[in-house]
Amino acid sequence: MKKTLLIGLTIGLFMLPAILISLQTQIDTATAEIQSLTAEIQSLTSAVNFQKIEITQTKLVLDSTKTKLQDTESELVVVTSERDEVTGVKEDLEKELGDTASQLSFVEGSLRREKARTSELQTDVQAIQSEIEEIREELQLYHDTGIIVDQETRPRYRTSLDGSFNLQNNPDAVNVSWSQVKAFLKDDRTDNIPYMLDSFRCGEFAEMLHNNAEENGIKAAFVGIKFKDGSIAHALNAFVTTDRGLVYIDTTGFVGGGGPYHSDRTANVRVGQRIYEYFIFTDDWEMYNDGPKVAQVEFYW
Repeated sequence: MKKTLLIGLTIGLFMLPAILISLQTQIDTATAEIQSLTAEIQSLTSAVNFQKIEITQTKLVLDSTKTKLQDTESELVVVTSERDEVTGVKEDLEKELGDTASQLSFVEGSLRREKARTSELQTDVQAIQSEIEEIREELQLYHDTGIIVDQETRPRYRTSLDGSFNLQNNPDAVNVSWSQVKAFLKDDRTDNIPYMLDSFRCGEFAEMLHNNAEENGIKAAFVGIKFKDGSIAHALNAFVTTDRGLVYIDTTGFVGGGGPYHSDRTANVRVGQRIYEYFIFTDDWEMYNDGPKVAQVEFYW
């Protein structure tokens, strides 16, 4: 037994170096593996740490993004509310715009109607102003005391002769210049008719000259004159010339046909004064200036 044990020990001692070498090799291999694993672990640890850092940064980014998202959601809520409010305002504005357009259309229509009425009124005003101007001019012509203007076609009186004066007015007759009146008087032969107490007196001369002038398109007036002493009234004519104003014309002929060939005369008629007359076409005859003072002058157009 001891021999066997000794042999075993001897063999073991003999083999110990090899065993030790093998163990050392295994130890070296394990150490190398451990170092390799340690390096890998360190690398993995670094990678994990880096990933942790990235995860931390990503988390921070996510937290920031989440915060921004929450802020954006809040802003979106506000914007949505404002949008709804703006939409409501827009709808209200569109409605108001439609109402305004309708009102504008109505106002434009009213304005057009008012313009048309204004134009008509302006035309009426112009016509009235023209009438006023004519009346003013007429009043200016008849400003003397005792002058009466009558629009009747027949004078209200006639001398001892029967009947009444028949004045024939031409609606197209107009006022003309003094030279046109003189040209008419020179061609007219009323003044060549003899004055006859029983048939053709001053009123007949005035009637005939009036009607002849109107027939020739010249507006004329029959003028009746009453005197302060109550003597027989006198008749003559008047023209409103465009350049000399009111002109009295006496075309009464002379008893028995005497007098110049053209006996037409201008007359100066004033209430309270005597009538003064001047021959128009001849200087060979003196003016007619006797007679009573004028009390009243009546115009018949």
